[in-house]
Amino acid sequence: MMHGYMALDRKEQQILDGEAHVRDILEAAPEEQEGFETFMERYRAGLEIEKKAIDVMGWS
Repeated sequence: MMHGYMALDRKEQQILDGEAHVRDILEAAPEEQEGFETFMERYRAGLEIEKKAIDVMGWS
């Protein structure tokens, strides 16, 4: 059905046909991976701050 409406590349068609999963096909560039890791480090550090704020406010 999708073939009639738009041209799909080989990887997209494999996903739709159930032959592949998106996580198996998508790959981030090295700089994207580094950026994501930096984001996650900062996010995790922020969780400690959030937890402390909740404790101080007595919301826990």
